[in-house]
Amino acid sequence: MFNSFIVAEHAVAVEEEAIVPTFFVIILFIFKNPSQTIILISSIGLYIILKRGKFMNILITGITGRIGANVANFLIKSGHNVTGFSWSKDQKTEKMEKLGCKIIVGDLENFDDVSRAVLGNEVVLHMGAAFQSGGPFSPNQYFDINVKGTFNILEACSKNNNLKHLVVTSTDSTISKYPEKKLTSPISEFDLPQDTTEWYGYSKILAENLSRRYYMSESLPVTILRFSMVFGRFEVCGWNQFYTGHYAEALKNSDSPEKGKIMAELNQHLAKGRQLMIPTSEGISWKKHVIDIRDIVHAYDAMICNENTFGSTYQIAGPNSFVWADIIPKLSESLNLDYCTVEIPMTPTFYEFDLTASINDFGYSPKWDVISMIEDELKSNDQDFGDVIPTEADFRRGYQV
Repeated sequence: MFNSFIVAEHAVAVEEEAIVPTFFVIILFIFKNPSQTIILISSIGLYIILKRGKFMNILITGITGRIGANVANFLIKSGHNVTGFSWSKDQKTEKMEKLGCKIIVGDLENFDDVSRAVLGNEVVLHMGAAFQSGGPFSPNQYFDINVKGTFNILEACSKNNNLKHLVVTSTDSTISKYPEKKLTSPISEFDLPQDTTEWYGYSKILAENLSRRYYMSESLPVTILRFSMVFGRFEVCGWNQFYTGHYAEALKNSDSPEKGKIMAELNQHLAKGRQLMIPTSEGISWKKHVIDIRDIVHAYDAMICNENTFGSTYQIAGPNSFVWADIIPKLSESLNLDYCTVEIPMTPTFYEFDLTASINDFGYSPKWDVISMIEDELKSNDQDFGDVIPTEADFRRGYQV
């Protein structure tokens, strides 16, 4: 019937373009076939972007995963045309089709499948991968999916004349961030060597190096984005590493000479109902830097087609790290559970990331630290996830049931 309807109070000139009708809040309804989606544009800036044709065709590999689904949901609501490339054995494509995604089924290892999916897209967000929580995977599968699959994405993108930006997803598992002694300084992208040898992390190192090669040799507009450990909404309070039982279980396979003594101490705490625990090494509480899935969505939104990021690698995480000694007393009070403090004879978790590059280059501004995640979880209905697509229970890594 009509393409757009604008409620306007007055008009303003925008650069050299025609007079643009506007309102302090512009209400713009765009009817898109076939689903007749209604999009609300809430600022003159977004309206101008629309008029310049900046709503893009975006391909997301691994779209049914916990991160891909949430990034896709945001981009669809922002007006972009989103296509998902999904593994032929993936049984979760229906949930994305309901959101308005077109789904192309194929395998990352198959170049023809990848080329068919990439063709005509202006932005490619490569998130598809074999990873620990989705496995188990064999070394062959890690190589074929993560290394050959990334090569196929890079090669197909290099032949796509429409491409404006490729973002290759990576991980902090490419670096050895668990030395025997705790790290004393925040970690920037290349402070530590990429020397991990477990197959997931190693396959991602190879994928990163392939991406850098295509940027340097082919001038491909590619960016590498590493995540720290990811939490979905309402997953923090039940994380197993806040619970005493997790450490009792983990120590069963330890060869530490202190194993018997510490196991007895942990079991005594459990018998007394001290379900929560502060792990320490040399008397110092452990520390970790994680990320909320909502901050990942924000990072992609800020990064897409930002030329400052081309050829660069970024490590993203929450606004700050946390120490167990700060979190556990708050959880104890909120959940009405007692806690204990135990010296653990294993390699400590003690690290945080330096976010300077992502803040400076593309305006990354994370909101969700662990305290705010907990407060959000405690005050909200855990059945109402808002705009967040919840993680399937099987993929809630380390979740305390």
